[in-house]
Amino acid sequence: MESRQPGGGRAGVTRRGGRIMAEMDFEEQDHPYLDAAPASVLVTDCDLDRSGPRIVYVNAAFERMTGWPREEIVGQTPRVLQGRETDHTIFSDMASQLRAGQTWHGETVNYRRDGTPFLVRWSVSPVRDDQGRVSNYLAIQEDVTEQRRCERSYNHMQALVARVVEAAPDGVIVTGADGRIVNVNQGAVALLDWSKDALVGQSFTWIVPGGIAAVQAAADEGTDRPGVSGGQNTGTQGEITAYRRDGTTFPAAVSLVCVGDEGAACHAVFLRDLTARKARENALAMSETRLRNAQRIGRMGGWFYDLATRETELMPEVLYLFGQEAKARNLAHDEVRAWIHPDDLARVAETFRAARATAGQYRCEYRLILADGTVMVVDVIGEPLTDDRGRITGYAGVVQDITERHRVQEELVAARNAAVASSEAKSRFLAMMGHELRTPLNAINGFADLLVNETLGRHVHPAYRDYATHILESGEHLRGIIESVLDVARMENGRITLEEDVICLRDLLKAATNWMTEQADRANLSLEVKDGPPVRLKVDPRLMRQVVSNLVDNAIKFSPAGGRVVIAHKLCVDGSLQIVVSDEGPGIPPEYVNEVTEPFVQVDTRLERKYDGLGLGLHLVQSFMRLHDGRLDIDSAAGVGTRVTAVLPPERVMEMEDLNCALDPDVAVGTDAALVSKSA
Repeated sequence: MESRQPGGGRAGVTRRGGRIMAEMDFEEQDHPYLDAAPASVLVTDCDLDRSGPRIVYVNAAFERMTGWPREEIVGQTPRVLQGRETDHTIFSDMASQLRAGQTWHGETVNYRRDGTPFLVRWSVSPVRDDQGRVSNYLAIQEDVTEQRRCERSYNHMQALVARVVEAAPDGVIVTGADGRIVNVNQGAVALLDWSKDALVGQSFTWIVPGGIAAVQAAADEGTDRPGVSGGQNTGTQGEITAYRRDGTTFPAAVSLVCVGDEGAACHAVFLRDLTARKARENALAMSETRLRNAQRIGRMGGWFYDLATRETELMPEVLYLFGQEAKARNLAHDEVRAWIHPDDLARVAETFRAARATAGQYRCEYRLILADGTVMVVDVIGEPLTDDRGRITGYAGVVQDITERHRVQEELVAARNAAVASSEAKSRFLAMMGHELRTPLNAINGFADLLVNETLGRHVHPAYRDYATHILESGEHLRGIIESVLDVARMENGRITLEEDVICLRDLLKAATNWMTEQADRANLSLEVKDGPPVRLKVDPRLMRQVVSNLVDNAIKFSPAGGRVVIAHKLCVDGSLQIVVSDEGPGIPPEYVNEVTEPFVQVDTRLERKYDGLGLGLHLVQSFMRLHDGRLDIDSAAGVGTRVTAVLPPERVMEMEDLNCALDPDVAVGTDAALVSKSA
């Protein structure tokens, strides 16, 4: 029986009676079949005892692999293929097995003729002659350098992947064909709060009740891709609900990879906890909802303008305002211009050009004409958008419907103009009436004064003098009312200016209260002016005299018989001056304190019937104090009296240099000239 052995030579090898006999003479014959073999073939003689067997044959594949030509290598020992990295320890084992008639298999590093190393896998077998004696050794060699390099790279990559998977924050769970867990990484241990030992061997349904099928369904739904087919490493993604050890659930992103044939496939499941992301998504959705609601309530929305395309992108909220379909879309430049009122086009364009020129904010109010003909007033604000080089590429901003606000503003302006016109008309009327009333009133008061003083002779009847006195007092009272009304009108129109002078406070208080002593006596009141630090004031003498007079007049007017009115002054630590007038009258309820300084206001209408006056005194006092950069403080309560304090700032208060100072005679004695405003 004859069998062919690959690379066995021209006639092959004959097996007879369990022995392998060589039918060729390697040294004398050509061997075209071995030369055509893709594997490297090397044949040596059988002498293992000397310095090494001699090479008697190599094929073409050997020449290509080693770079040694046949004519140079034949006759040499295989040791010429060895080098520094060759493992020499294997050769003793090889020799032992070959002497025992066995085939030796192994790997070592050989060197090419140019000295470059390569890894070779050997298979060395003895070749016997017709008598069964070993005549040669045949070595089949294969260069496995690249194969081993790929294997090392593969093993390294496998180890790297294993480390990466183990260290990954996501959970990785590997299941067998039966759906039971065979391995998990530390990410899964932390995510599920189970130990690795507890998870391995359990059904995957511990984590996802529906098992791998549920994961596959979620993944297919999430990615809209077909399921995993047998034998393919197809990955799919989706979202599922997974369980932790304590029974709580969490949303998870899931990826599924299948390895193996259908019916015997293993799966790798990748889980990522989406709890935080879902919370952020919910917060973002809520924020967007609130923003949309705020924009809807505020009737506003966003827009973007691209300088390159000259297109404006309007957000849905803006289109909703404009009565369009609430779907974001881009508008060409001409479309936007078509909405703008023709009378506003030039102003809008100029405002935009100015904003671009300064790279600043764009803001403009203008009118739009909507599709149904409605005119809408909008406030448009935009900020420039720039590229990496700082060049403006467009604008982003908001547009707000201010039609209603604009209407209200126009109404307010109209109302203000009407009020100003009314106030001016009132002022003109008061000025005219003041002139018309003062002219005859001066005559009445003048003639009454002649009658009181009996300048033209004594009266026939004594009662005539009393009548004349009443006429003069009533006239003076009426003139005071007229002056107060005119002062209010002048204050409202800003026509009163300070005529400042330096005066002595002590003389001011004396002049302002001297003429009220008789009034206090008639009311059976005690009028007391307390002494205080001597100071000088830089004020308008007439206005400050009126301040003190009005405060004292109010205190006397509302104090009960037998009561006391006290005027005092003091310097404060900050250098300001307080002039204080106190009474023992009915007082003012706290809720009405702020009202008594309004013009023509008294706390109780019953007081208007009991006491004369128009309710202008405190209003004028407060106005005059503000002209002096001061203030008026009122401290009162019902039933306990009132304390009114006029406060002058430090810059109007000076130390006294001459204690014997006196005011201008007109101011000191309270003549008519001191009572009439110089700005009238």
